Amino acid sequence: MTDENVEIPPEQTNEVLPINVNDGENKELQANEQGNELILLEEQFDNYMRIAKSLMKTLRRPRDIEICGDLLRKVQKLNTSRHVEVRTNNNRFFRYCLKVLKWTSENQPLELYRQLYSDDGTTDEGVKEITQWLSDKQSYIAEKTYKNGVSLIYMAVANDVEAGWQKEGFKILQEKLECERD
Repeated sequence: MTDENVEIPPEQTNEVLPINVNDGENKELQANEQGNELILLEEQFDNYMRIAKSLMKTLRRPRDIEICGDLLRKVQKLNTSRHVEVRTNNNRFFRYCLKVLKWTSENQPLELYRQLYSDDGTTDEGVKEITQWLSDKQSYIAEKTYKNGVSLIYMAVANDVEAGWQKEGFKILQEKLECERD
């Protein structure tokens, strides 16, 4: 007896026997499962978006609000993909972003933000502004102090009183215009 004539029973081979499944039904089943998963991922994303928008309303710093808005737009753009893996990873990233957003919302230096920013999100300009012409009519000084402690100081000095510092500098402009008319 030779090796060629020996039959090995199927249970002792390493071959995988084909299963009689219609390929059309199999593909349809996979598409249906993928569609269901996309629906679940979409619903999860919508819930995350609602949470993010509510957390965004608690932010006080305008730059934080701007960054959050940009991030939400980018995450929403990624969510338009039809690939399950992309949406799954997008939702994982969004979940991480929500943790960061929550931490940021809870740990804002609110007292500092109240001093720097008004409720409508714009910065409050100067607290006070002082301008002074000195008695010699040759020197001018102006100071503007902001709420955050920054002060701007402007000084101007002229050697000659006739240089035009009187009348807030309009004297020299009037003389120049008169010369052009003559």
